[in-house]
Amino acid sequence: DKFLLDAEALNMMIQFNKMKAEDPDFVVPETDQDEGLFSFRNVVALYLVYVAGTSAPPFLRRWVAEKEAAGEWQGTNIPFIDDWLANTATAGADITSDAVQAVSDTVQAASDVLN
Repeated sequence: DKFLLDAEALNMMIQFNKMKAEDPDFVVPETDQDEGLFSFRNVVALYLVYVAGTSAPPFLRRWVAEKEAAGEWQGTNIPFIDDWLANTATAGADITSDAVQAVSDTVQAASDVLN
């Protein structure tokens, strides 16, 4: 009953039936809908870029450190990359030792309080 009261839907059905009568193989063309910024495809792509961007530098630094330890690393001959590798390798060691020391101090303080 509600369908018969909707003039737009009724007119579309009449038009569809006329097109179907003229061409039995008629198929309604699908419209391309814009999925928007947060579509599943965009979110997955952005996540893959994030994972690659956050995991690649540590692997590169580790590989360079192994090559340097073996005496095979001569540098990239690209100054800003060589500077970045040199600065992050030493900064990473300092940060790690500082973090380990801070955790050790916290555990020691907690055990002193408990005892």
